[in-house]
Amino acid sequence: MGRFLPIAKLTSTGANMRGKNTQINITLTQIRALMATAENKSFAKAAETLFVSQPTVSYQIKILENELGVQLFARDAHSVELTPAGLMFYSSITGLYEKTTQLVRDVQQLDSHSAQTLNIGVHAAFCSYPCAIVAHFNEMTPEIKTSVRSLDSIPSLQALRRGEIDIQFLFRGELGVEEGIEFALLNMNRLCVNMRKSDPLAAQEIITLDDFRNRTVFIPVQISYSREIVELRRMIAKRNIPVEFVVNEDFSRGFTSVRSGEALTLFAMGDMTEPIPGIAVIPLSPPTTVEYGVAWKQDNQFPPLRAFLDYLLG
Repeated sequence: MGRFLPIAKLTSTGANMRGKNTQINITLTQIRALMATAENKSFAKAAETLFVSQPTVSYQIKILENELGVQLFARDAHSVELTPAGLMFYSSITGLYEKTTQLVRDVQQLDSHSAQTLNIGVHAAFCSYPCAIVAHFNEMTPEIKTSVRSLDSIPSLQALRRGEIDIQFLFRGELGVEEGIEFALLNMNRLCVNMRKSDPLAAQEIITLDDFRNRTVFIPVQISYSREIVELRRMIAKRNIPVEFVVNEDFSRGFTSVRSGEALTLFAMGDMTEPIPGIAVIPLSPPTTVEYGVAWKQDNQFPPLRAFLDYLLG
């Protein structure tokens, strides 16, 4: 849900769960969990909104309650509701959260643009390909400074809209219909299935839809919105093939499950990716490709961005 960033560091003279004179540390991660849970009245729905697991949200709320020394949510088997103390805290903290995030955006934008730095977003699991491009661009245009940031799908699009980054490497399916956002295709990547090399499926030359029967399949969130994945899941459902799909943001968790034999993983393989030790990569049949490229705001006339686009697309 984001890096550790204190939103407040308070000293309490009253008693709470941990005693008196306790220093209270509140982070933006905890506040995001609070706000999402309050708005959705559900830990599970809050987790979906934040693209994390439900235990992660519950854990952040529990830490926040322990820090404050009060119960923020009343929980039952069906929903969660803000307590009176929770409602008071939520109403007050919302404005502070918005001011803090706006301040961070303003400072970052001022710092990067005043230094003529091009801010580039990449996904951690797909960083080798765009970073190679950026490295060559730096050699060709040393007068332009670049900063590469590793961001997950939803935060990257939010950062792009807010102007925190100038351009994002991503899969076309992540964008959906985004008004004011341009996309340029860089390459097409074949959709493959990953499994541990001792899996019986690893001996096959191709993987068909029937091979997913009674298996758990992790899908990276970066490609989960693409029309190709949506169509693939529709075909499997139409043929009544029992499959448990898990849309997964944490690649390390996904590949840990693959190595243990608990799951398969769909992965877009191409020039932008490298072989993964201990994991077999088998093409999917029927052949399926996903589009990979860059996105930027149409109204962004930042000269380093235009120079980078000329380099990429010219």
